[in-house]
Amino acid sequence: MVVAGGVGRLGGLQHRQRPEPLGDEAEVLAAVPGRVEEGLPQVRRQAVVQRPGAVRVDVHPVALQAVGGRAIPLRRAPEERQRDPERSKARILQAALEEFAAKGFAGARVSEIAARAGVNKQLISYYFGGKEGLYQALNTRWQAEESAFADRLATLGALAAGYVRANSSRREYGRLMLWQGLTDDGPPDPAFAEDVRRDVELLRRRQEEGELPADLDPGAVLVALFAMAAAGTSFPQLVRAVWGQDPSSPEFAEHYASQIEKLLGYLRPEGGVSAS
Repeated sequence: MVVAGGVGRLGGLQHRQRPEPLGDEAEVLAAVPGRVEEGLPQVRRQAVVQRPGAVRVDVHPVALQAVGGRAIPLRRAPEERQRDPERSKARILQAALEEFAAKGFAGARVSEIAARAGVNKQLISYYFGGKEGLYQALNTRWQAEESAFADRLATLGALAAGYVRANSSRREYGRLMLWQGLTDDGPPDPAFAEDVRRDVELLRRRQEEGELPADLDPGAVLVALFAMAAAGTSFPQLVRAVWGQDPSSPEFAEHYASQIEKLLGYLRPEGGVSAS
């Protein structure tokens, strides 16, 4: 990328100054070569001058309009400006999920997450406060998605089958938990421990209602449910050896989920609650 002018600073981010600035809307962030960066929320969308003989600069078509060899900023509707931060956050979170799933929390780098998302590292710090904040935000996003498929009123088999399908279609989240199990030998996060205690209590209530045999430990049942739901992510080679299927495929997810639902149905004592 070739842009006339020297290097200066705006809001702590690298940008390039031109001899003929176009005004507030024309400040250029060039922290990622070949891109027009999204700055912090208080910095408006940028524009780039396209001069004769210069290499073309990729610019968002909504933000700019080429007139006579120059790029002139277009003012966007207020609702589109309002959507930009949410779009940026969504891209950053998806990039963080992929990076954490591939390398774990310790191995992930904010610079790599920024590169995946096509944003500046400072933007990640502004929105999430850093790597720990990203990890917590992903946990919050998972909980929001979980509420869409985890029907607590369903039978235990149907509930477990829902997690199997979700883990198959959201494999990065499963890898996050695997990385945590492999690298974290410390005490569990207090919020996670509280969730687990709540889940054990819910299983105990199901047991009292006749959905589980009275001589089973609800805690052991919960650990087994976690392992069963994560099998497609934890043991992909086993899935391929048994069924010859891709563990990320909908075919595997549906077959395995239906089998888990049947298996857990057999735990129900005669006279216990029936499937809905």
